[in-house]
Amino acid sequence: MSHKPYYYKTNSNIGFLCIHGIFGSPNQFRQIAEMLYNCGYNCKVILLPGHGGSVDEFAKSSYNTWSDYTKEQISIMKYEYDKVILIGHSMGGLFCLDFAEEFKVDGIILINTPMKVKISATQLWVCLKVIFSKKNTTRKFTQTYEQMYSMQKGTWYEYIKWIKPLLGVVKLILNTRKIIPTITIPTLAIQSKKDETVNYKSILYFKNKMNNKILKTRLLKNSYHCYFSTEDKKITEELIKKFVKNI
Repeated sequence: MSHKPYYYKTNSNIGFLCIHGIFGSPNQFRQIAEMLYNCGYNCKVILLPGHGGSVDEFAKSSYNTWSDYTKEQISIMKYEYDKVILIGHSMGGLFCLDFAEEFKVDGIILINTPMKVKISATQLWVCLKVIFSKKNTTRKFTQTYEQMYSMQKGTWYEYIKWIKPLLGVVKLILNTRKIIPTITIPTLAIQSKKDETVNYKSILYFKNKMNNKILKTRLLKNSYHCYFSTEDKKITEELIKKFVKNI
């Protein structure tokens, strides 16, 4: 499956920048991007360095290279549009928070952004299935994760080199926690109750640390980290539409 970035353009003066999470892909935002385009907005979906290629390419990347690339893309968007709204899934949400004030963006949309991580049997099973299985699964849940996972498959010992970039994500979470109380930009935080990677109580962290006058939250009861029920997809789209109209 292709994991290339894409850009939906209209004549809008409002631009959305979508940032995926670790191991993720622009495919994570396809439905949201199409919805925004149909509403008359421009939507750019990026692919972070080290993603979409080999196991070795990912090992050579780091949260610093992802961070620098994200800043570059936000800067471009700020130059091109009167209003810029950032959308981040998982780790991508951390970057949205980190740079929102620096670039004075107009809104932040967070989807399953980790303030607290979670290790579960479901998470481990899905990771092993996606990374090592040579056969495509027929289960819709796992198919979704296969579609979002952007790295090519490698041999087991190649993944040892992933320890360094993964530890960088932990550092990124800790750094972002310090920034959250300083956020003054309207923020929509959406969290899946059944998320097997991010502790759903992350959304409570936002409520406790951010100014509730600029924060809107929603807990999706029937969705996971990358897999969203049809009902929750519709809820997410409506929340985003309403959020944008109020900016």
